Amino acid sequence: LPPADENEDWSYLTTDEKVYRYCEKAVQETSPQFRPPVWATQYEAHDTAKYDEEKHSREIHRMKTMMAQGLHKTKQGLRQTAPHLIRQNVDVRDYRREALESVEMSSKRIRHAIQQSARTRHDLQACCQELRKMEQIS
Repeated sequence: LPPADENEDWSYLTTDEKVYRYCEKAVQETSPQFRPPVWATQYEAHDTAKYDEEKHSREIHRMKTMMAQGLHKTKQGLRQTAPHLIRQNVDVRDYRREALESVEMSSKRIRHAIQQSARTRHDLQACCQELRKMEQIS
């Protein structure tokens, strides 16, 4: 196809010419976006992980410093030192009680599972003994 003429009326073009010229114009307007090389993404991921580790170590250092100063002993200081522990209008005792309740519930589930496996093991041993008796008889 000949190049598009500025003075050419769009309505006189065929459908194929319109599509071709539209695609050519779209290609010229957008620059190609290439995928970054594999080694570049690996370094970026490494840098991100390194940054996250540094941020975490800064947070731990800040928390330890505040606790060494005794800031965590007041309610406002505890909010500054460990905001992830305090929710709105919740006392530390309530938080500890809720944590202990969740631990107790999970320990009950574990205890129940252990008892169930012990019962099953006992039943299996009884079955094995019965099979041995049957083998000796026959």
